[in-house]
Amino acid sequence: MCALRVHVSHYTIGIAIKCFCHLYRTNDAFALLVFCFRRSIVPDVFIFSALLDGLILEDRILEAEIFFKKLIKRQKLCEPNVVMYSTMIKGLCKIGNNVIAIQLLRLMDERSCRPNSLQRQNDDAFKLFKQMVFQKRISPDVITYSSLIDGLCGLARWEEASKMLQEMLDVGISPNVQTFTILVDAFCKEGKVQEAEQVIGIMIKNGIVSNIVTYNTLIDGYCLRGEMSKAKTIFDSMVFRGLVPNVVS
Repeated sequence: MCALRVHVSHYTIGIAIKCFCHLYRTNDAFALLVFCFRRSIVPDVFIFSALLDGLILEDRILEAEIFFKKLIKRQKLCEPNVVMYSTMIKGLCKIGNNVIAIQLLRLMDERSCRPNSLQRQNDDAFKLFKQMVFQKRISPDVITYSSLIDGLCGLARWEEASKMLQEMLDVGISPNVQTFTILVDAFCKEGKVQEAEQVIGIMIKNGIVSNIVTYNTLIDGYCLRGEMSKAKTIFDSMVFRGLVPNVVS
């Protein structure tokens, strides 16, 4: 194409790089990345994802981790998407590096990187959680549990979410306001406002102060059901507890 002076786009390069990676020729794929920069072709997330996958396929996990960290630090170059995170987590689990894998799961949540296949992502997360607890003896914390509860709520797996909350309490990990707000929000979106109120009751019982977000979520839940008097009662309760209503309230 170059010899014929045919324009080479990042799309064309991306296909070639993916082919090289699938043929276990990742070094050749990286040579094409250099070609991109020399020709002022801006590589996209598809290209970087293919390169990362190529390194994982060749069991070059350490190189993949270094490459991934460079991408995270240089966000102007490429913001890793859910596919890249999942690929890197899979590679880390492959060599038993579950500590870094858990850190990446947390980083995904911090960067609001939402999975495009929620069921599969949560199943992978639970497998990782079990390895973490039972095989590696790594103690999960409130962030780990909250992330899993959020995933279960997103799949409407209420019973499992409740069990996960109880498990937190049983092992001595206190849910924080974010954990409870996840549950309140999920219940309200499903029209289960009474269950949401029960969650707030548990918060109060455990000495955890609900924030404005928690109350706004519950108020919104009642408004969606058309129960305005109930919404007003929650609003008054919020004010009584010293919380200042905001524009959302």
